[in-house]
Amino acid sequence: RKGAGRAAELLEELGYNSYEALQMAALPAEVARREELSAGFPSRPGAEGMLKDALDTVTGIYDELSVWMREQDSLAELSSRLRHVANEIEGRLGDATITPEMLATITAHGPSMTPLVEPLQVWTSMQSIVGSTLIRLVGSLRELDATNVRTRFLVALARLHATMLATFIAELIDGGPDAKESVPAIWLLTKALRQGLYDMEEQTGAHRRLASNTAWNIDQANSMITIPSQVLAMWKATAESTPLPDDVAALVPQISESVVDYTGTVLRESTELAERCRALGDQHDSTRMTELLHHAEDLAVKIASQG
Repeated sequence: RKGAGRAAELLEELGYNSYEALQMAALPAEVARREELSAGFPSRPGAEGMLKDALDTVTGIYDELSVWMREQDSLAELSSRLRHVANEIEGRLGDATITPEMLATITAHGPSMTPLVEPLQVWTSMQSIVGSTLIRLVGSLRELDATNVRTRFLVALARLHATMLATFIAELIDGGPDAKESVPAIWLLTKALRQGLYDMEEQTGAHRRLASNTAWNIDQANSMITIPSQVLAMWKATAESTPLPDDVAALVPQISESVVDYTGTVLRESTELAERCRALGDQHDSTRMTELLHHAEDLAVKIASQG
C-alpha cells in the first residue's frame, strides 16, 4: 500500500493522475526515439508479387501516418500552453480577492478615497462569479489537454503498429525457417490498424468539437472579466499616481499583483489560446489511409490463406 501510495505521489508530481495518463503522454516520444535508433522503415526493393504489394501498401499507410503525426506537433505545443494557462489561473485564483479588511483600510480615510474604493467594490461584487467561471474554464482547458494527449497517443500507436506490420512482411519476404510464424501477426496487426484508424477518426472529431467548445468557454470568461479588468487597470493607474496614506499605499502593490495583473494575464493568455483553438482547422482527411487499409486487409487474408 505504501508503495502504491508513493507511486501515486510521484505520478502527481509529474503532472499525471494515473499510470495510463503517463503512458499516453510518453508513447509518442518513445515511438519517435525508437524510429531514430532503427535502421529505418523496412524496405525490400527486390520483392515481388503479393508480398511486395503488401509491403508497399503498409509503407503508404506509414507515410499517411507520418503526415498525421506531424500535425500532432502543434497539439503537443498547444497542450503545453493549456497546462501553463490552467496552472496560472488556478494557482493564483485564491489570491485574486479584495477583502473587507482592505476596503475598510481605504474607506477609513474618508470621502477622498472614493475614487479608489468604487473600482474595488466593482470587483468584490463580481469576484465570486468570476471565480466560478474561471474554475470552469480551468476544467475545460485540462479536458482539452487530456484529449490532445490521447489523440497523439493513438497516432503514435498506429505508427508503431504499421512499423511492426512492415517488419513481419519483410521477414516473410526474406524467408527462413521461422518466416511463416509472422503470418498470424500480420493479420492481427492489420486488424489493429483498422481499429486504430476508427479510434483516431473518433478522437480527432471529438477533439475538434472540444477545442471549439473551449474557445467558446474562453470567450464567455473573457467577456465577464474584460470590464472589471479595465476598471482595475484604471484603479492601478490612479493609485500609483496619487499621494496616499501609508497604510493605503502599502495595499497598492498587493492588489496590483494579485488582482489587477492577474486579470490582465488571464485575458491575454486565454485570448491567445482561444485563437489557437479556433485555428486547429478541419479534421484530418483519412480517405487515402482508409483505401490503403482496405487493400492491406485483403492482402492479409490472402497471405493467411497461403500460410
